[in-house]
Parts: sequence; C-alpha cells; structure tokens
Amino acid sequence: TLDERVEYVLKDAFNWTETRSVRKRILTYGGKKANGELKIGFNAGWESARLLRGSTTSRDGKQQDVSGPAVNLMDADWAGGAARYPAGKMLVVSLPGVEVGGTIAYAYERVCTNQPFFAAWESFSGFDPIHSKTVVVDAPADLVRAETGLFDGGEMKAVTNATDGRLRAEWSLRAA
Repeated sequence: TLDERVEYVLKDAFNWTETRSVRKRILTYGGKKANGELKIGFNAGWESARLLRGSTTSRDGKQQDVSGPAVNLMDADWAGGAARYPAGKMLVVSLPGVEVGGTIAYAYERVCTNQPFFAAWESFSGFDPIHSKTVVVDAPADLVRAETGLFDGGEMKAVTNATDGRLRAEWSLRAA
C-alpha cells in the first residue's frame, strides 16, 4: 500500500460519512489476483456505499478508469443463509488492466445513518506493508478524544484543531 487516507465526518454520534482513498502497487501475481476486484460490504438497512473513483496504471504509465459496467451491487455471501435478517450488500468493482508492476487507485464513500454509536478501528500495519496512512476524524468537539502514540515502524504524528464547535483529529504515519 503506497498511500491510504480515511476520513470520518460525524454529523453526530449516530450519523457519519467514511471516505477511504487507497493507492497500491501490485508486486506479484498473487497481488494481482487479490486486488483485481474491490469488494465493499455494507448493510443496506442503515448504510450506503458508492465508488467515487477507480483506476489502474500500467508499468508503462497507461491509465484506465473504472467504467459503469465494472461496478455492481450484489447481496453479501451470507444473505441467502440468514433470510430473517436484512440482507447485507456488497459493492463489487472490477478494476481494469491490473498487472504486476502497475498501480491501482480507488476511493469510496460509506454513509452510515441511525447507528447506535460511532466506532472505528484503524490499523496502521497489516499483512501488506503500508508506506503511509492518514486517519482523520472530524466531529462535534464533545464526541472525540484524540490520542497519539509510537509505532514500531516510525513515529505516529497526531494533530488536532478545534473550530466552530468541531474537532478535527488527524493521525498519520509514514514508514521510516
């Protein structure tokens, strides 16, 4: 993962929008298979999801954008086995021309409404190495507690700004 940015904008403790932007370099055939299709799960009863943009860039710099037929709304895998629950949905995006040595970039938005509370968990490390990641929470000032800490791959930076009754907390980490 070359760069990942996640932004949560809270209307209140029960309604918010998550916007996630990701840029990855494909290093192996396994990476090509794992990243050729983007799957965004959500519960249509209180969430919606939409692709904001998506593209691939080949080794020689040729860019291909995601077009309409490549974006599909499907039932989640478990939906048929749990008929009495609201069916989970999955936004499936087929990225065109994914190849080893190329890059993929996409951004999507999830709008969450009438939730019991806001909760988010973000990892700054994982199975795939992450070069840089930023997480932003923009919320009414009384809902956010900002913390900072150290990470074994570099120092995490935290910045908070308060204006007009809102607090914007940003945590970022760039690999050393």
